[in-house]
Amino acid sequence: MSSDAVLTALHTVLTDLATADAAVPTIKRNETLDDAFEALDAGAQAYGNMVDGDLERITEALGVPGGQYEMRQFALLELIVKAATDEARRAALGVILAKVHAALVASTGGVAHWEITGLDRLGQATDGDPEVSGYTVEITCEFVSDVPY
Repeated sequence: MSSDAVLTALHTVLTDLATADAAVPTIKRNETLDDAFEALDAGAQAYGNMVDGDLERITEALGVPGGQYEMRQFALLELIVKAATDEARRAALGVILAKVHAALVASTGGVAHWEITGLDRLGQATDGDPEVSGYTVEITCEFVSDVPY
């Protein structure tokens, strides 16, 4: 399994979640925010985008024919919500984040282990649109690969 295959699998998990649940926005991949907001069940609007991150080699198994590498792949998930009140924005973000976490837990197994490893709260309410809030969520996948990329 290569780094790009791991990122594609992660994007598939997030896309499947968004397709199955109207409380989660469509998760795009490496896109921009232009005209990207979509309506959620709760009346808020949201934008979701997964950004491919860096790859790190943890270890290399010595003496294994063909090589075997333990790798760590990072990705960022940008979640932006637009709603009339701070309470509505925080509630929508909380629902989306909980559902993303549950989807990652359900998809972990075999050669890949996904988890949320960081959360950065974005300050749009003070730096931009007062009706917009967001998170940048760091997702990490540890996996075994036969190639060092």
